[in-house]
Amino acid sequence: MTIQEMYSQIESDYDKVLGRLMKDTLIIRLVRKYLDDTNAQKLEESIAQKNYEDAFTAAHTLKGITANLGFDKLADSSTAITEALRAGEYDNLEEMLAKVKADQAEVVAAIQAVEG
Repeated sequence: MTIQEMYSQIESDYDKVLGRLMKDTLIIRLVRKYLDDTNAQKLEESIAQKNYEDAFTAAHTLKGITANLGFDKLADSSTAITEALRAGEYDNLEEMLAKVKADQAEVVAAIQAVEG
């Protein structure tokens, strides 16, 4: 799969990302580097431990990275959980975390399918 096909698969706009980052090679490098990011895992662990300060930091960082890379669905779910944590609204965190995890799994699988 090409990088453009990957973005299409995850329902994101490759051309918008290309307009922001300017080079196909940079996008590919950053997308691959995303596989090393641990913020989704930190978010899950922090919520399990009810450490909402660390959960907020991980969610906020994940939101920023995914928004910059144009992973739209993951950026949206990360934004939702970030805002819930910011507001101290913890009742629906498990449901929100499940959405982040599903979106994260979709992105990781798509990245792993990119050729080269």
